[in-house]
Amino acid sequence: MSQLLTIWTQLRKWIAVDAPDLEQNLQKGAVAKEILALEQHLGVTLPEDYKEFLSLCNGQADEYEASFYAGQLLSIADVQNQWNMWQELLENKTFAGIHSQPSKGIQNDWWNSKWIPFTHDGAGNHLCLDLAPTKDGTVGQVIRMWHDDPERTVKYPSFTAWLEEIWVGIETGKIVFDAEEYNALVDIDDIG
Repeated sequence: MSQLLTIWTQLRKWIAVDAPDLEQNLQKGAVAKEILALEQHLGVTLPEDYKEFLSLCNGQADEYEASFYAGQLLSIADVQNQWNMWQELLENKTFAGIHSQPSKGIQNDWWNSKWIPFTHDGAGNHLCLDLAPTKDGTVGQVIRMWHDDPERTVKYPSFTAWLEEIWVGIETGKIVFDAEEYNALVDIDDIG
């Protein structure tokens, strides 16, 4: 059993019991041809762990009641829609001459077509898989991309590491499902 599958199995069991609103919105996995079509649309080869995840869970339904951690967990269709929006802006030279303020390992683009969004917070901000890091980065690192702020940071070394941090956070009580204020998985320190 892969590390991702082990983590996701534990996380799904917990969600089923402790976050039923979230459980209802998680979609069944995508089939291989849907994942391949996504890669072809984006013009990239996705990291193996993310492809495995999509085969287990194709994100959240469009009309989601509860959020995952860091926003809506995007389905294949939503990844394409969000990427298309950013790609259109890039192709229209909206970001010409504008640079981000990235942390080490990230290119200083405002948007890069090799950044693949997999969460969306509803305000234009994403966690993305970075498939075009600088020489100091790692292909597949997870970066935080803000729509209106130049900061770009490496949050996790991989998609699996992101999921693992969520699971460890739940096990240690640092991440909880807050049904009252956020209706989402959140850091306990953010509940006020």
